[in-house]
Amino acid sequence: MAAQAANMPVFLGSLLDEVVVDVPDKLITLIMVFFILKGLPNKLTTLYEVNSEIETLE
Repeated sequence: MAAQAANMPVFLGSLLDEVVVDVPDKLITLIMVFFILKGLPNKLTTLYEVNSEIETLE
């Protein structure tokens, strides 16, 4: 809205909207997910370790 009032091109106004609104939103979301994952109990997170071996029931 402010970009249109300042007679800026549409693509520039869209880019500014992306930078001002979407980038901080995604950053806040990533920080929240990080703290949620860090707060999970170790008993749960060890089930999903990257380098763990898969055991069979044989």
